[in-house]
Amino acid sequence: NYLKAWDLLKRAYEDKRVLISRHLTLLRNLPVLDKETSDGLSKLADDAQQHVASLSALGVSIGSEVLVNFIESKLPKNIAEK
Repeated sequence: NYLKAWDLLKRAYEDKRVLISRHLTLLRNLPVLDKETSDGLSKLADDAQQHVASLSALGVSIGSEVLVNFIESKLPKNIAEK
């Protein structure tokens, strides 16, 4: 049982493809801000930056156009339209 659990954990955290997929999913699924606050914007930027840095460490480069598109889709409409 212990060895099975250990193997499952190793595969989950050592499988590069799984890690890349997870970070891309988390980046794509960042919460949409419902109102304009500095705390909300900071958290959105920090969370996005964390996933981009993790992807970069895994050898994946996210183009700035793609990243801007992800983030714009998470902004309140009044900010995104500016």
